[in-house]
Amino acid sequence: MAERAATATCTAPALAAYDLREAAAIRAFVERHPEVLDALAEAPARIAAVFDDVQRLGLEFFIDPEGGHEGELTLLIPSDASPEEFLDRVAALDESWLLDLPCEVSRLLGVSRDYP
Repeated sequence: MAERAATATCTAPALAAYDLREAAAIRAFVERHPEVLDALAEAPARIAAVFDDVQRLGLEFFIDPEGGHEGELTLLIPSDASPEEFLDRVAALDESWLLDLPCEVSRLLGVSRDYP
C-alpha cells in the first residue's frame, strides 16, 4: 500500500504539464509502469526544444486493437506546422531524444499531432 501511495505522489508532478485525456486510465497505466515517469517529466522541455510553438502538450492512453499489448501513452503535440514540417520535427525529436530512451520506456510512449 505504501508503494502505491508513493507512486501516486510521484506521478502528480510528471503529469501536471499535460492536458490529460482519460485521466484515470493514464494514472492507472503510470502506476503499472512507473518507468515512464522520468520520460514524461523530461518530455515537455525536449519537445519545446524541437517544436518552438508548443503551448501545452496533451497525453492520452491508447490501446491498439491489433498491437497485442496493454497500451501506450501518446504525447500529443499541438502544432500549426505543415504535415511535412511536423514529420521533420518528429524525426528531429527521435534523433535528439526518443531513440535514446530505454527500450522498456520507448515501447510505452508514442508521439502524435494534436490539432489546435
